[in-house]
Amino acid sequence: VDYTNPFVQAELPEDEEVYMSLPCGWEQPGKVLKLTKLAYGLAQAPLHWFNKLPKGLKDAGLRPSDLDPYLFIGEH
Repeated sequence: VDYTNPFVQAELPEDEEVYMSLPCGWEQPGKVLKLTKLAYGLAQAPLHWFNKLPKGLKDAGLRPSDLDPYLFIGEH
């Protein structure tokens, strides 16, 4: 898991479709892009990223705190 680009790494669920208009300079009337990964700035991005984050942290040897599941603890 690459934690430096989190919103680009999280993939959209198969049951969710997100489309965006073409960026400036790509003038093709009536055309849109279907996203397969999250784009920075999408409202869904933080939620989908956090769904992926705990598995990567656990794989790195961290464990969730008993008191706060959003706090991950590592041993030296």
